[in-house]
Formats: sequence, C-alpha cells, structure tokens
Amino acid sequence: MKKAQGKGLGRALMEFSFERARESGKNLVWLKVMDSSAAAIAFYEKMGFEKCGKVTLDYPVMRKELRGMFILRKRI
Repeated sequence: MKKAQGKGLGRALMEFSFERARESGKNLVWLKVMDSSAAAIAFYEKMGFEKCGKVTLDYPVMRKELRGMFILRKRI
C-alpha cells in the first residue's frame, strides 16, 4: 500500500528474515517476484538480491502479461 511505503517496514521484515535464516544455519535466501513489479524488484535489488533465473506461471486464468516471475537470491 502506498501509505505504508517509505517507512522502513519492508527493510525491517527482510532483516528479520535474514537473521532467522542465519540462526537456522542458512547462507542463502531466495524469492520470486513478478517481473512486472518494477518497484518490488528495485526494493529487493536495493536489499542486495540479484536475479538468477526466470519462470513463467502456467495459470490459464491469469493474464499472460502477469505470468512472468524473476527468481532472486541473496547470500547472507
């Protein structure tokens, strides 16, 4: 939501997730993001994620232009 943007909530949640992953002995976090979500992609890249793949969702009821997903990863 626009009114929640820019308050550091997303960053705080990501840092929380990274810390939980480290506590579990993990050194890599990955996620998928819609390739049409420029703001989300920019946020994740700002958080240190890098693109490492792409997939296309196979849901016939979903609009074709919204089916693309980037796979992002970050070493922690």
